Amino acid sequence: MLIRDDTVIGTILWWLQGDSAALGMVIVDAGHRRQGLGKVLVSAAMDALGDRRVLLCATSDGAPGYRRAGFSACGQVDQHTGVPTDVVASGAVIEAVPAEVSAICALDAAARGWARDELVTALTDVGTCWVIRDGAEITGYAITRDHGYGVVSGPVVAKTKEDAKALIGTCLFHHQSEICRFDTNPALGLGDWLTQIGLPKRGNGTVMVRGSAPAVGSDAPVIYALASQAFG
Repeated sequence: MLIRDDTVIGTILWWLQGDSAALGMVIVDAGHRRQGLGKVLVSAAMDALGDRRVLLCATSDGAPGYRRAGFSACGQVDQHTGVPTDVVASGAVIEAVPAEVSAICALDAAARGWARDELVTALTDVGTCWVIRDGAEITGYAITRDHGYGVVSGPVVAKTKEDAKALIGTCLFHHQSEICRFDTNPALGLGDWLTQIGLPKRGNGTVMVRGSAPAVGSDAPVIYALASQAFG
């Protein structure tokens, strides 16, 4: 946090996730921009995080500065927001129970490339978690929680796009009169479908990493929606 004359003029937050971290909420007051304060904030965060791998989602304006700080692009994210229409709940998707949280955390770690059990557990505490199974095995999950003016669904993790749609459709079915948000990688092919059901693209960003990109197996589940652009 940057303070000048007893007034906060800049913030930056990070969240530790094992030996990795997510970086976000890099904000500089409009009256103090173009003074290099963003660079000061990022530099302070990098010093505090040491050798950890760090992920963030950058705006088009912020990306050049992050590149100079040692980050490289590793993906894209599109924000889809709107009030859903013509959605149905999938009979294959049911609400998770507390005893399943450890299995959900393991599934998330396989998709992300590292464990972030504290984040996933905290999200299940404040939101509604839905799961899909193959027999007794949980093969996908989605968490919906309150988010400012509406709700946000994420993470959404699944082994197939059809399973992801089933999870997302169920999340949306229970919030049909509310503004809903998903942050998804456009390469995963959900964008047109989300637009058709009332959630058009409203913005986008570049996913960037300092250090090696997460390594996941070829048969690993996929993160179809982020927890948030700040959390990853």
